Amino acid sequence: CSTSGVGLIVKNHVGLAAELELVCESCGHKVSSTSSNTVNTENKNLYDVNIRLVYGLRSIGRGKAAGDMLCGIMNLPTPPSKFDSYNYILGAAAEYVALESMKNATEEAVTENDGSRDIGAAFDGTWQKRGHMSKKESLQ
Repeated sequence: CSTSGVGLIVKNHVGLAAELELVCESCGHKVSSTSSNTVNTENKNLYDVNIRLVYGLRSIGRGKAAGDMLCGIMNLPTPPSKFDSYNYILGAAAEYVALESMKNATEEAVTENDGSRDIGAAFDGTWQKRGHMSKKESLQ
């Protein structure tokens, strides 16, 4: 409508993400947006910023209590209340990356072994010093 004056309405907070609405004060035209992209996993839309917060906290060995304290100190909204959904997503992603990494390492080893999949492995046996026994030893 080419006039100035826009109002900002924060409709909802989900952890650190917010659903925003811009409203023209002259004509009332509304535009909605969110402060973060969403990630769709298992029919759940979770906000990217919340996933990154939980990932960061997990990376330094902390959980929800540390997130509450950090957000309080930084004057941010409280983190998402259900960390389990985010932990599940992060666990699934870590598992996928680990499996792909092991597949790539296997293919690299096969290539280095002239295409043969008969690859030897060496173990140092230190696990036995930590109170574990092999199946062979436990049967005797």
